[in-house]
Amino acid sequence: MKHNTMLTIASLLTILFLIFHMTDDFLREGGLAVRGINNLVVTFPDPPWMLFAPGVWITLILAVAAAIVLRNTVFGRRVFAIGSSEATARACGINTTRIKIAVFALAGGFFGLAGVMQMSRLRQGDPTVAAGAELDIIAAVVIGGGSLSGGQGTILGSIVGALIMAFLRNGCQQMGWPNFVQEIIIGGIIVIAVAIDQLRIRRS
Repeated sequence: MKHNTMLTIASLLTILFLIFHMTDDFLREGGLAVRGINNLVVTFPDPPWMLFAPGVWITLILAVAAAIVLRNTVFGRRVFAIGSSEATARACGINTTRIKIAVFALAGGFFGLAGVMQMSRLRQGDPTVAAGAELDIIAAVVIGGGSLSGGQGTILGSIVGALIMAFLRNGCQQMGWPNFVQEIIIGGIIVIAVAIDQLRIRRS
């Protein structure tokens, strides 16, 4: 797990600056307008009967699908098994390498879709716009019942945790607090969430 984490962070930095360099050249050459992307997260969807932006419906559909896969399929059970103890899962005959590759591939697809939605919201592509959001994401998962040790968590819990983090961020901005105060508050919440997660692990 530690090697996977370090590899993920190293890949993040490498690909981030590679994309930044590639898109900078791309923008200087005039770029490319992609129709439909700008309408993914509009405030007022077209047609109006959709009620919510297309991006919201895409997120809900993918969340339901992911929840079903994790709860009701062999693949989902194996993912939780590897998260709990990779060595034990391997001893039970699970092809851990294949499952991990599949999980990382799916995660990469979801990250790419999130980037497209972010580009739709900002009306421009910037690979550094979500820099530092990793801790917020970890905190959201832990607040939603996920465990840093793996093997626990639900899609619904993660969504609730993300909504709580978004509420805190927006609340701090509405109060007009400086950025450093916001970071202190978010950092404190992350520390509390991790502490609760560790207490939960020790009790179990």
